[in-house]
Amino acid sequence: MSHNFVMNHIIDMKFHFNPTKLLDLGVTYNVCEFFEFEFKQLVECPLTWITKEHHLLIGPKVYAGVAISKTILDKHCHLIVAEEPPALVHSDDCHDHKGCEEDWHITWWNEVGHFLLNGRNPQPYSDAVKNFKELHFRCMSISCKTKILYIIDSGMAFGYADKFVEEICSGLVGQVIYEPPLSPHHLPL
Repeated sequence: MSHNFVMNHIIDMKFHFNPTKLLDLGVTYNVCEFFEFEFKQLVECPLTWITKEHHLLIGPKVYAGVAISKTILDKHCHLIVAEEPPALVHSDDCHDHKGCEEDWHITWWNEVGHFLLNGRNPQPYSDAVKNFKELHFRCMSISCKTKILYIIDSGMAFGYADKFVEEICSGLVGQVIYEPPLSPHHLPL
């Protein structure tokens, strides 16, 4: 009972702990919830924040999983910036199709590229989308902008990235979190 109380308290206070320490707790005490949440948190952090002590704490398999995830997510992010979502079907009130398309392409490249690839303050995709929604377009009609934002909100672009991180995390859980063996009195007769 005290074990459950402690685990629930730590889960409630998870943002007050270093992700590597909670990952270690997850592995040590076979708590998948710690591991999964903190792995995703760690993937969001720059690798340079993981000190040698933290690296040793989480182990080589988890560190490799974080590094591989970050590398693939960075490449995916560059692809997202380079290739804006599909060209829109113009609304009936759009009077300048060419200007609308150019505005869309230029705004995506300049603004989303700036939000996601900013060397000093790169933003996660969700924050970049929030900022993108607040932008004013020069030639794009409000209806065309609404259609584009619907496509962006559907999460097509980064839905794949989230699934990838979940798959790596699940694979690591299977490798580093062990189910405790059944005690003899729990075995079937």
